[in-house]
Amino acid sequence: MKSLFCYCLLTVFAFSFAQDGSPDLSFGDNGVVIHEIPGDDHWIQGVGEKSNSNLLVLIKTFDYMNDHIERVFAFHEDGTIDTSFSNNGVLDISNPEIDYNNLIVLPNDSFFVIGYTDYVYTVLKYNAEGNLDSSFGDNGQLQPYLNGVSGSSIIVNDDQSLFFLGNQIIQGEPHILFYKFLENGIPDTSFGDNGVVLYSLGNVTNAFASFRKKDDFFYLGIGFLENSVQTRNVYRFFMNGEIDGSYGTNGRVIIPMEEQYSTSFNVFNDGNILVGGSYWDSNTESFVRKTIKINPLGQIDQSFGNDGVINGFSGSYIQGNQRFILNGTFFDFEGGASPFFLRFYPNGNLDTSFQFTTNYQELSDFAVNHLQNGKILLVGSDVWYNGPEINIIFQRFNNSPLSIPDFEHGKIKVYPNPSSGIFQIQNETPFYNTQYTIFDSLGRNILLGHFNENLPSINLSNVEAGVYFLKIADSSQTFKLLKR
Repeated sequence: MKSLFCYCLLTVFAFSFAQDGSPDLSFGDNGVVIHEIPGDDHWIQGVGEKSNSNLLVLIKTFDYMNDHIERVFAFHEDGTIDTSFSNNGVLDISNPEIDYNNLIVLPNDSFFVIGYTDYVYTVLKYNAEGNLDSSFGDNGQLQPYLNGVSGSSIIVNDDQSLFFLGNQIIQGEPHILFYKFLENGIPDTSFGDNGVVLYSLGNVTNAFASFRKKDDFFYLGIGFLENSVQTRNVYRFFMNGEIDGSYGTNGRVIIPMEEQYSTSFNVFNDGNILVGGSYWDSNTESFVRKTIKINPLGQIDQSFGNDGVINGFSGSYIQGNQRFILNGTFFDFEGGASPFFLRFYPNGNLDTSFQFTTNYQELSDFAVNHLQNGKILLVGSDVWYNGPEINIIFQRFNNSPLSIPDFEHGKIKVYPNPSSGIFQIQNETPFYNTQYTIFDSLGRNILLGHFNENLPSINLSNVEAGVYFLKIADSSQTFKLLKR
């Protein structure tokens, strides 16, 4: 009995302190769950997590006749089929008139399935049980882009209102359009002109990284052709659709990355932008990838990574504590993909506490989902040469949630306090470009800066004696500073 107790204790200890990036051995068989689904080829079109951590997966399946069916599968958190959903865990949404390509789960566990109907962007809403929600839009369906407008970008706001990005040629000139719809799929007429905001921003060639929401702003990535030169730009907008003229130059930041790269971006809490770029090199038959960090003026942060760049990796998933995960997946010439990821600190230094390994090496098509508990889920299909059956593969990897900034887990000390001017800030874990703000007793912002060292300091030598307050970005703590 004592030996059994020790074994169980060691097992719990091993799971509790599993290496970030390693397979989650509590999931399936060594971190892997395999489902056999009939069909010759499967494509993962979308993955969403429900409030109870169950999963919905949109899968397109082809047979040998090249016919295809599209279904939403429901899975428990452990990867087994959730038979309480729709028809024994499967909702068949196949429709020869609709080509589905995305799935979004809403906070109340209803969900959108998104695709194209005769090249028109189409959103369908289903309730949590898998029934079409006829109260949404036109009997469960919404087509936001009509009358010559095209687009494929959606943002679901916290109140479940919807924002769409479109583009249209008006009198020979490209225009960008924002649309807002209420939760029920009806235009929000209080937004812009009857639910639409229209901009002519230049010779737009594409919205290269679509449409992102961060705090109280929209960020929009747009490609321009200016004087026969292709540029890529990020604009920032207020939630009412107005351009934030204080951002960059008149609301615009130019991304300083070479033209051959396809780029995507995300935004740090301090407003800096993480840009990932990649392109396929036909000579080496491999992806060339790199990641840069730019400030709100579009200037490259030369202290980031190795002289301002991280080579060999792209992507831009930023976690709650501002560490980020980049993709270095290897693709072979036969279509196989060997997933590989690394985690970095906000300053671009490698986070060696994250060591990615996998117990199922090669896939064909896969989607990455970052779960509510912080863990990483890969849902993919076998590559053809692993045959004879093409299965659906779930892989789950350990990753600490990191939704709370690192310094929340440590103890912050401010000393000396009172001070004649210099206050030292000591933290158990290092600060990495962490923003701080100093307020006076009237709530006025008198100083804004960033901590970048293990033992940072604040200089209040030039302010009058009195009481001030220190607020560190994303921290729930406020520190009183007494200036003598």
